[in-house]
Amino acid sequence: MADSKRALERKAQRPARSTYETDDADIQELHEAFDYATDAWADIRDAAQVDMRIVGGDTWEPADRQVREDAMRPCSSYDEIGQYINQVINDVRQNKRAIKVTPLGNGANDQSAQLRADLYRQIEYRSNAQQAYTTMFENAVQRSYGYLRWKPRYVSARSRHQELLIEPVMNPDLVTPDPDGLKPDLSDIKFLFLQESWAKAEFKKAFPKAKVQDFTIDLMRQMPRWIRDERIMLAEWWKIRTIQKKLVYLDVPAAQVPGQPPQPAQELDVFEDELAQVRRAHPLATIVGDRLADVPEVSMCLTNGIEILRGTEWKGIYIPFVGCFGKILYLDEGGGPEKRILSAHRLAQPSAQLYSFCRTSQQEQVGLSTKFPYFVRQGSLSPEEARKLEKSLHEPVGFIQVKALGDDFPPGVMPEMPQRNPFEPAIQALEVLAEGARRAIQAGMGISPLPTSAQRRNEKSGVALKQIETSQQKGTFHFVDNLDAALTRCAVIGDDLIPHYYDAARDLTVRKPDDTTTQIRVNDPNMPADAKSSYAAPGQAPMLSGQEQHDYTLSTGPSFDSEREAANDFADVLVQNIATIAQVSGPKAAAKIMGLGIKLKNIGALGDAMAEIISPSDDSDRQLPQLQQENEQLKAAVQQLQQLADDNQAKLLIAKGKDDTAKGIAEIKAIADADNNRADNETRLAVAELGAKVERLTLFLEERARLGVESHEVGSAIMAHEHAKELAGMQHGQAMEQGQIAHEQALEQAAVPPPPMEGGV
Repeated sequence: MADSKRALERKAQRPARSTYETDDADIQELHEAFDYATDAWADIRDAAQVDMRIVGGDTWEPADRQVREDAMRPCSSYDEIGQYINQVINDVRQNKRAIKVTPLGNGANDQSAQLRADLYRQIEYRSNAQQAYTTMFENAVQRSYGYLRWKPRYVSARSRHQELLIEPVMNPDLVTPDPDGLKPDLSDIKFLFLQESWAKAEFKKAFPKAKVQDFTIDLMRQMPRWIRDERIMLAEWWKIRTIQKKLVYLDVPAAQVPGQPPQPAQELDVFEDELAQVRRAHPLATIVGDRLADVPEVSMCLTNGIEILRGTEWKGIYIPFVGCFGKILYLDEGGGPEKRILSAHRLAQPSAQLYSFCRTSQQEQVGLSTKFPYFVRQGSLSPEEARKLEKSLHEPVGFIQVKALGDDFPPGVMPEMPQRNPFEPAIQALEVLAEGARRAIQAGMGISPLPTSAQRRNEKSGVALKQIETSQQKGTFHFVDNLDAALTRCAVIGDDLIPHYYDAARDLTVRKPDDTTTQIRVNDPNMPADAKSSYAAPGQAPMLSGQEQHDYTLSTGPSFDSEREAANDFADVLVQNIATIAQVSGPKAAAKIMGLGIKLKNIGALGDAMAEIISPSDDSDRQLPQLQQENEQLKAAVQQLQQLADDNQAKLLIAKGKDDTAKGIAEIKAIADADNNRADNETRLAVAELGAKVERLTLFLEERARLGVESHEVGSAIMAHEHAKELAGMQHGQAMEQGQIAHEQALEQAAVPPPPMEGGV
């Protein structure tokens, strides 16, 4: 009932609708659409204002706060919600989103998709698009809705070319979309208003030709939503309508252009007004059919609610605004279903108010415990004693001296001592209530207030902490999911606008997934024949055509889902066992599995690029038979070369053996000759020594004979001489025989060829 009462009060405070009458049909349509949308969004915006007041730190209802402040009672606010909101927002800030582009048809291919992806990445960099993404998401979490927009601008003051930017909408209350749209990314709206407040003097200076320059009080009463005091509201009025255009089906046959790779056959679907341009690029194309197609057409009018100040036809087919909403509900309170959009903390607001009330009550009761009054009998204290007693309520006092007074008491009767009733503030009970309010806040925001099994066991491991964090993030994952849908919608709008604003022959800077940049020439039919680009065939310039169709998906960092964590662990197992996989399934399958494992790791755009490098492409599948044939030819050639090498090696070994044998024979002969010479010398030396001994013995015998020595002794000496001579002759013969044997063995070894080598002759 209280909510219904506040809703009625808010409706009573809303400004009246505009009653400005004009003969202009467009202005009449403008007022009807604007008033209808503003009234439909009023309750959602009122609830969002309460959300933002609590996010700003004020959890009290304005009426309750006023009552307490008037009574000089404490009214403190305690921020228990902000920490949970920041966790949701900052997690998205840490896990950047990136757009991936794939070809969908109508002339699109891998090269055109890569060009769009790299150009889109550069647009994000130039726009600081991550700020626009996080601002939109932050507004959705805090107040239930947020927006961003596409906007063109000139590259510089000296440039004729324009570029596209992604800009944040800092105040989402200035955007009023079609309330009949159902999708949270605004993909199905029919109109939208973007308002901006101008000073009247500034408006007159910027629009000197406007019909109305004097904004009277009567005009302000008729248009309270457009003219307020010294400010006037301007609005961009975006609307979309459907027209019918003739769509032509073309078949383009395969063609071979000299100096260029062959062009495969393809199918193109173009509108009739684009047919001449397409035929210049594909002169052999033939028409195979046509139909009438419903085509959206977007226009924008700048208005002050009184007149159309400026109008233009938008080049794209979508209203260039993207929305991100919270949880959408449709509630029927008796007047039909009405849309409600919940912020992340909408259901936790009553608990936050209770929490602040408990803490404020603790503060108040602790203060009352030192101010509880004394009870004294009238006339029992002097003025000085009364002042000291009053001072003791808020300042420490050592003692208070009390004495009897005058005639108010009978003689000998002492007055009663001042008495103070004991007071114990209910701090503990309020603490329990505050803790219950904190748990209710967590439950209202989708964060489980109950401890998990890991928390009960007080686990501190990384896995346990990650599980606790994951359980907290699941309650707000629908906000993250809506953000992903919004960013995908943003990419679709950008893909539609790129061919219109990057249509001329010009130099463009594109940004690759590894954050490196390169400058390329696009839309230039006069490219040199030797020009090469990874975005087009040799000799051709990359083209940004509006006929090509692409699909867009989102690449993110680590997910909140535990299933993604399991996939990450599984990827680790795959990578660790990639060698075994290669042995079982072959290197090609192992490369594909390795690429998939990297994608499972979900490490963003760099990981995707690594996976593309590692994984074999479809072209490699088509070239596999040719590569296998070339591999067999290489194997045969290697075998022939090996055989030839073996033959040459055998010949070299034989020649080397002959040389080694000749050298060996010469060395053996030299050794034998040296031995023979040494034996001869030793024999000659022995004979000479024996001869000398014989001569000395002969002289001795002759001397003894002269002296009359017996003949027997002389005969013995002669026999000994003959024996020594015979022994010396035998030693000389043995030495000669050994030298002859060594010489014959060396000759025999030289005549025997070396054993054959393995695989040789």
